[in-house]
Amino acid sequence: MYINTLKISMISFSTVVFALVLTIGKSDIYYKPAVLVQTDGYSFLEKNYGPLHFLDPIMMLMYAVIMMYFIVYAIRNRERLSFSIV
Repeated sequence: MYINTLKISMISFSTVVFALVLTIGKSDIYYKPAVLVQTDGYSFLEKNYGPLHFLDPIMMLMYAVIMMYFIVYAIRNRERLSFSIV
């Protein structure tokens, strides 16, 4: 039950962030327009982040915490198998 709720909430959160990314060019809510800057013969994009861009690191942190939880869970609950059969 807990895993299904976690999956649904993470998929929903990721979908919202993805939908915000798709607003590039129409709204400045996630990304503001990127500008091509030339300095000392080098060209690079200067990106300006919008007010809701802070959701991206939060999403990455949530995924990292969940992955670490399942790694620890798998190590603690692993079954010992006999390799003589294999």
